[in-house]
Amino acid sequence: MFGYLVPHGIDTVTNQRTLADKILDEYILTWTPADAQKLFTSLGPKGREAYQNFYLHLDFYFPVLSLTICYISFLSLAFRSNSKMAWINIAPILMWLMDTAENIDHFSMAGSFPHLSDFSLTYGPWFTFIKWVLIIMLPLIGCIEFLVRKKVTLKNL
Repeated sequence: MFGYLVPHGIDTVTNQRTLADKILDEYILTWTPADAQKLFTSLGPKGREAYQNFYLHLDFYFPVLSLTICYISFLSLAFRSNSKMAWINIAPILMWLMDTAENIDHFSMAGSFPHLSDFSLTYGPWFTFIKWVLIIMLPLIGCIEFLVRKKVTLKNL
């Protein structure tokens, strides 16, 4: 999905990256109002329509939702149900919610351009930021837990 479907969808939106170098989803850790203005201007009406179709046919449903399921599974192995930190197993749901909010924000901006709402330009970057922080940090937290458990196991031998 991340290796073919998403890049193919982005290439369709950006006309093989000739209209824009990247879409707002690709800004790690976040984007600025100037980035949004530049993107939607560069895409033009057909590109903005393609951007909305990208969300309607792919990004609303699969990439981060499938990643959320993988993260929940991984974290559930790291933090067993009897762990005080077991609550972290559901933290990927926040990642998915932020991605969904981000997708709705980008979809609505593409449809309302050139009128980008203050809400979209203020909170949209935060949705992206929180999503990316969770994408990066959650697997690290799980790996740290595995390392801590391994160290405790080795110490008890």
